[in-house]
Order: sequence, then C-alpha cells, then structure tokens
Amino acid sequence: MKKILIIICLMLCISGCGFNKMDKGLNALMHKDAGVAFGVIGYPDGKNKFGNETVYFWTLNQTSTMVLPQTSTTTGMVGMTPVYGTTSYNQAVPLNCNCLIKLIANENNVLIRYEWRGNNCGCRSYNDRLGRYYEQTQEE
Repeated sequence: MKKILIIICLMLCISGCGFNKMDKGLNALMHKDAGVAFGVIGYPDGKNKFGNETVYFWTLNQTSTMVLPQTSTTTGMVGMTPVYGTTSYNQAVPLNCNCLIKLIANENNVLIRYEWRGNNCGCRSYNDRLGRYYEQTQEE
C-alpha cells in the first residue's frame, strides 16, 4: 500500500508541474469586475452575501479510480533450495478529486480577494483556464 501512495504522489506531482497557475490567474483577476471571472472560469456554483461583500464560489468534489500496476515478490524454500518469484497485477486505487475557489467582491462587484484549496485532479480545469487568462494578461 505504501508503494501505491508513493506512485500516486509522484504522478500527481509530475502532472501538477503547472499547478502554480491558480495563484497567478486569480491574482490577475483582482480589481476586475466579477463578470470577468465568470468568463474565465465559468459561472459560480453559488454566492453568499456578507455585509457589503459577495463571495462567489466554485466547487468540485468527485471520486474516481486510478488503476496502478503492482509487483509482488514471493520467497520460499523448496527443500533446502531458496526460490523467488514475482507476480505482476493491476490494482484499482480510489482517488478523491476536489477543488474550492472563493472570489470576494466589494459592493461595486469588483474582486478584492480570493481563496482556493484543492488537489491537482480537482483543480486541473480551473488551473488550465486561469493559466491561459494569466498568459493573455501578460501579452497585453
């Protein structure tokens, strides 16, 4: 089981090399109208009012399965002779994908703060869209 967790962590780290786009893209949205964010990452899943501020939020929670190859080694004795063998098989491992983005807008609907948390498989589509937006803002 330890091998499985190490493999999953390595796969997520390797596939998450561009994961820093979340902060860059969300920073690029600050001081813009909230409607700009809707065009970049889609309409929010909901909103809450707190005093003069509006919190828009996007959430994703899903479970998927990743099939990982495994190898086990068997040792034993046949009479006085040691024997070794390996077996290869695939094991399905559950994977929880989650992401939460909060954009806080002032009374004029201008974005002033953000928060986010999640993992690579949950935030991947948001990360990609925010990365493209950030790159566009750098070209202007």
